[in-house]
Amino acid sequence: MKTTSFLVALTLAMAAAHPAFAQDETEAPPASEPATPEEAPPAPAPPIPARAPAPRPAPAVYLQTSVQEPDAVLRPVPRYDLVRVGAGIRVGYVGSAAFSQFSKNDVLAQFSLEGTYALVTSGKFALAVGGAWDIGSSSATTRATQSSVTLHRLTAPIEARYHSAPWFYGFARVAPGAAAFAGSIRDSSAPAKLTDTAWAFATDVSVGVSLHPGANRQPDVRRARFWFTPEFGYAFTTETNLRPSPDRKSSDVLGEDQRVALGSIDARGVFWRVSGGVTF
Repeated sequence: MKTTSFLVALTLAMAAAHPAFAQDETEAPPASEPATPEEAPPAPAPPIPARAPAPRPAPAVYLQTSVQEPDAVLRPVPRYDLVRVGAGIRVGYVGSAAFSQFSKNDVLAQFSLEGTYALVTSGKFALAVGGAWDIGSSSATTRATQSSVTLHRLTAPIEARYHSAPWFYGFARVAPGAAAFAGSIRDSSAPAKLTDTAWAFATDVSVGVSLHPGANRQPDVRRARFWFTPEFGYAFTTETNLRPSPDRKSSDVLGEDQRVALGSIDARGVFWRVSGGVTF
C-alpha cells in the first residue's frame, strides 16, 4: 500500500517538473481532425461601369423671318447698248514688194477714227456695228527720185463683245471695206510729178480688249465714259496696180506721157492698234 502511494507521488512530482511533456502526452490532437486549409484570395473588384455619353444638346430654335430679296428694279443692270466714238494709232507691217518703193522699213502708220453702236444685246453679250476710217502715208527717197503713197482704208466693223464686268470687255472684230492707194513719184529729171490712185477690196480681222480705268458708277445710266483699247489683228487687201503718169492734160503742147508701171501693190500684213474711246 505504501509502495503504491509512493509511486503515485513520484509520478505527480515528475509531471509537475515537466509540464510540456505531460501536455504532449495527454493533449495530442486526434488523428481524425483535418488540417486547417489556407485562406482563399479575395474576389476581384467588379469593373467600373463605362460612363454613358452626355446627351446631345437640343437643337437651337431660331425664329425665321421672311426676308424678301430686293426687286430687280432696285439692282442696277449695266447697259451694254453703248454708242462709242474712238480714235487711235494703227501700225501695220506690209510685205508687198511694190510697197517697198514707198517705205524704208515696210511699216505703215495710220491715224484711226471709228464709231460703233451696240445694235444687239443679250445678257453680257453685245453685237456692235459701225464705220471706220484709217489714213496714213509712207515715203522713201532713192537717188534723185522721191516716192510716197497714202493709204485710205474705209471699213464697216462688225464687233462681238463680251462684258465680263461693267468696266471691262473683250471683243472680236471683222471689218470689210475698201482701200485706196494714192501714189506719187517726183523725179528731178521729169517736168511734173507722176501720180495715180488705185482701189482694192480690204478686210481687217482682229481681237482686243477694252478697259474703263475709272470707277464705273451707275452702270445702268447712259453717261460719258472713257475706254482704253489695245487691239491686234491681220489686214487683207486685194492686189491693185499703180501706174503713175504726169499730172497734165493730153492737150498740152508736150502731149501725153506714158504711164510708169510699178507692179502690183497690196497692204496685207499684221497690225496693232491702240485707241481711246468714249461711250454713251
